[in-house]
Amino acid sequence: MANLLSRRGRVPVDILPPIILRPGPKLSRSEAILSASRDAFGHHILFIHADADAPTRDKAFAERIEPGLRQVWKASKQGKDVCTELIPIIPVQATEAWLLADMQALGNLIGANLPSLSPQQIERVSQPKERLRQLAIQALTRRTRRRRFDIGELYEPLARYLDLKQLERLPAYQQFASDLTSTLFKLGLLV
Repeated sequence: MANLLSRRGRVPVDILPPIILRPGPKLSRSEAILSASRDAFGHHILFIHADADAPTRDKAFAERIEPGLRQVWKASKQGKDVCTELIPIIPVQATEAWLLADMQALGNLIGANLPSLSPQQIERVSQPKERLRQLAIQALTRRTRRRRFDIGELYEPLARYLDLKQLERLPAYQQFASDLTSTLFKLGLLV
């Protein structure tokens, strides 16, 4: 987002660190989205994440995002205080597939020379979390005797070094970027 705003922004904009909202566990998915939109009132954008757990994002959007969007729009029409700029983030299969987009960054992080994957290969990996874990364990086992590994240890450093140009090759990320760009235009932040 910072790159987009710096290239095409109408005015200088401060981007604050994201606030992670975790609605109560007893809420349905659509109730959780509505609750998060209430908590995000006064903020410009609320990102809503749902892994597709499938080869396309369509079913996840229809079943896990759209019902919540309808509740937010209804609440907004009733004059309730809700953030109405909701942007879905729906990685095909799972978030970990996006971490496989830049195999060079992953390889640098785990100390392995990994072949790059095409966007089609990435979005066809049915269990990207397991694939990521296997790659890390193989590389770490070669260098150390370490056999146990928490995949969560990779997320933050890999996200920091991931080349967005690699991520931009994925159709699911392209959809997210398109949704974000449209919203920033709507908010009058882009030219």
